[in-house]
Amino acid sequence: MSGARGVAGALSRMALGGIGPSAVSAQPRGTGPVSTTPPSIIGRAIEGTRLVASLGSWENATSFATSWRRCSSACCTAAGSDASYLLGSADLGSRVELRVTAFNSQGSTDATSRPTEPVAAAPPLAVHLPAISGSLSIGPTLSADAGRWSGTGSGSPPPTRPAAPPPPP
Repeated sequence: MSGARGVAGALSRMALGGIGPSAVSAQPRGTGPVSTTPPSIIGRAIEGTRLVASLGSWENATSFATSWRRCSSACCTAAGSDASYLLGSADLGSRVELRVTAFNSQGSTDATSRPTEPVAAAPPLAVHLPAISGSLSIGPTLSADAGRWSGTGSGSPPPTRPAAPPPPP
């Protein structure tokens, strides 16, 4: 009879998921981090602009890691891991997304932001303003300095409309 009781006791402990009395009174397992609001990106998708990570809202998280990803139609590649990301020429035409990984003693969980619009080129910006020099009187020729520009990729001035014909004498 004692052998049957021993088998029955062992079977009941196995059914409860353990091999001894301590398994029956074990504490419930903790949970990993849970994203309650997804991460988001603050800033505009324009070359030269700095995007800032908003981690979103989490439950049970003790620490975080961020990673920026540059996404084309084919795949996403790592682009950075700081709390902010400076958009450069390599990002042009791509969408950028933010992945946040939250950690606690039970593990980790990832959440990803919505991607930005495709990164646009920065508009031209005059670094050195254009200038006209010479005598402002009838007869002498005037000289023009096109200035220096950034955001056009070549340092050349932005396209201009054709010059108006000179006034009649």
